Amino acid sequence: MHSNNLLFDTNIFIYHLNAEPHVEDLFSGDFLSANNIYYSIITEIELLSFPKLSEEENKIIKGLLEKFLPISLTEEVKEKTIEIKKNLKIGDSRCGYCRHCSCTKRFFSYQRRNRFQ
Repeated sequence: MHSNNLLFDTNIFIYHLNAEPHVEDLFSGDFLSANNIYYSIITEIELLSFPKLSEEENKIIKGLLEKFLPISLTEEVKEKTIEIKKNLKIGDSRCGYCRHCSCTKRFFSYQRRNRFQ
């Protein structure tokens, strides 16, 4: 079976942490073992920087992220993000660019709704 390279956006993790059913299939053992799943280092920053995050929530998030592959923010990604954001005037342009990174074929993104905000 051929595995896909996928990038999970911050919102996917937030929805999972909030036990929202529409993303649970993305965290099933079968799905995780059949795919290479990445996250941006910015996702880690966003998840761990909520001001009211408890130590327990911090540990849960770090434990969850250990199951996935991090992607560092390179100079190329930074510059391309700036270019896309200027030209398209979209809020989350780094995710749009990540679709074109060699490590990704597709990504999932949902509208942000969560208890951490």
